[in-house]
Amino acid sequence: MTDMEGAIDRIHSHTAVFTCDDVIDRLLDQVEWPSRKGRLLDPGAGHGDVLLRAIARLDLAKDDVDLLAARVEGWEFHPQAAAITRTRIADALQQRGWTTVAASAAGKAVVFERDFLLDGPAMRTFDVIVGNPPYIHRSRIPGDYRVKMDRVVPRYARHDMMHPYLEACSRHLAPGGCMAMVTSDRWLINENTAALREVLGSRLTFDVVERLGVDNPFYVPKTRRRNSPPRVHPVIVVARNAAGRGIRVDAAPVPLDDARASAQGPVLADHVKVMVAPWMGADGIFVVRRDRTDLPDEVLIPCVVTGDIHPTEDRLLPLSCAVIRTGFETPHPLVMEHLRQELPRMAPRGRRTPAWLPPTSFAHKLPLKRPGLLIPRIARRLRPIHLPVGVMPVNSNLVITDCDDPAALAAWLNDPAQQEWIARNAPPLEGGYLSITTTLLRRMPAHDLPSKWKEAA
Repeated sequence: MTDMEGAIDRIHSHTAVFTCDDVIDRLLDQVEWPSRKGRLLDPGAGHGDVLLRAIARLDLAKDDVDLLAARVEGWEFHPQAAAITRTRIADALQQRGWTTVAASAAGKAVVFERDFLLDGPAMRTFDVIVGNPPYIHRSRIPGDYRVKMDRVVPRYARHDMMHPYLEACSRHLAPGGCMAMVTSDRWLINENTAALREVLGSRLTFDVVERLGVDNPFYVPKTRRRNSPPRVHPVIVVARNAAGRGIRVDAAPVPLDDARASAQGPVLADHVKVMVAPWMGADGIFVVRRDRTDLPDEVLIPCVVTGDIHPTEDRLLPLSCAVIRTGFETPHPLVMEHLRQELPRMAPRGRRTPAWLPPTSFAHKLPLKRPGLLIPRIARRLRPIHLPVGVMPVNSNLVITDCDDPAALAAWLNDPAQQEWIARNAPPLEGGYLSITTTLLRRMPAHDLPSKWKEAA
């Protein structure tokens, strides 16, 4: 196996979301398939679910390979997945009475073992594009593939592998054509995807941007523990390559819920800072047990890990861990020896130069001299927890800083009105959990903050 083949294999194993038949049928209905004429493309065919549902709707004469190949086409860069898809198509056609030879030829004619991003269809366009592009953050894309991807993908579309798929699909959609995709919601709301939204909004008219609920049988993971929170909050997106009125998509985040879209007046971000606690890598590297006796106390900052949060009450348990503080100067010899042993476990995205620097700088971003509020990122409700002076939050929970009266703000956040707003607007996860993000908290309507607290803030 070459380095590139290994990279493709890792990407395939990481893209852990399949699409269920009822969701695919919704997509096909949105693009009016098969009554809409022309060719349908699935740019990331995977194991062929979209192609199979699209073919099932076609009125095909027995063994008419040419007609099928003229109407449906799928691209898949993973050899084993492409082979599986060809076999599934052949089996489905044989069940419709096709001969073995014709069915096998049809599978080969429909499925292209090629990379839609690196080896795209040149100047070709498609009348219909339907799919579920791979979701994988740039930091998890193997370096061999990422280098080649960066040569052909615009800078604004490199944050996640889903982004260049959307950008490329927008270029390969024929005039008057229609595309329907299941995507992650991140590109619609994140600040670092503003340029991508602006480009797509300039090319396409968006008809549908709609969340999929977690009760919808969408999540069919390749590798994910049962009942663990999904990593993708799915959205159905339908767009046309034609002028017309539709949902506005530009550099601004796209509202995904009516309550959030209609919010007017002051928001929480007008009064406080809402930040993401720094990611420090795997436990045992920069986040260590507080009872470590071989590291000097002066380099350790008490921190909050998930196990230090009371499971039902909005308070901290006794803190069990600390963060190793390092700077650009060579650290204490005991720290250097510890990091020499542990840094090989650091994920590639967390490695810095000099090597003893943590993956995320934090000293200037999270002032430890004032108390704040810690907000668990995944919870059944909004949980504001007092964060004492000098205590470091870590590993991507949320933090509210620049607040003169954290207790008053916590009481306001616990008010039924704010809790109901979060329950209505936070992306739902499995098991009754919610995904609470910085974007969501920053946009929380805050016109009814207590006047005394607002004056203090």
